[in-house]
Amino acid sequence: MARRLIRIAIFDDHAAIRQAWMRALASVGGFDVLDGGASASDAIDCGKALLPDLIVLDMQMPGGGLEAVRQLYREAPYVKTVVLSSDDSEHHVSAAFASGAFGFMTKGQPLVSVISDLQAIANGQSQFSAGLARALVSPQGIAAPWREADDPGGLTITAKEEQILSRYGQGLTVGEIASSIGVSPRTVASTFTNILHKLHEHTLFEAALAADDPDSLPGSA
Repeated sequence: MARRLIRIAIFDDHAAIRQAWMRALASVGGFDVLDGGASASDAIDCGKALLPDLIVLDMQMPGGGLEAVRQLYREAPYVKTVVLSSDDSEHHVSAAFASGAFGFMTKGQPLVSVISDLQAIANGQSQFSAGLARALVSPQGIAAPWREADDPGGLTITAKEEQILSRYGQGLTVGEIASSIGVSPRTVASTFTNILHKLHEHTLFEAALAADDPDSLPGSA
């Protein structure tokens, strides 16, 4: 049985970048590359009309890449969005995930890494990076709703999970994290699995809403 192609569309106001991504994805196989565009409104229209699996969009495109992510999250939740940026700073990464994006990529990312990440995201995994980990454990971070005492959305990160996540955000490897807190590497790996499962069940956008108003979560009515 033939493997289903991942339907994907690229949106960037720089035509050369957009075309380069489209050619690269078409050349490796496994992707059905749809016509993209140059603005947030183009991305929103595509998501609602063509129902792609993935939309990759530039954070700085006309109309605002993150605004497109937020609107697609509300109006076309079946589409997984991936933010593309030349800046992978903690602020940009956390803002992308808090808006509802499933992934964050840099424009200089190697093609083999791009393909692997896009395949993982299409299969329902979030692209989790050290930059996001740093944002998650920041007391001022927009994506740290589990610090709320009442935890209205049910998103609870345990003290051990936060301890491990904090060390990962500092750039430590699994082995280094295990040694620093006196557990086995297997325990660290399984803890990350638990964390990612929680984040997959509650996107950061949903969690941020839940911290303020649990009734505002999609499907809560």
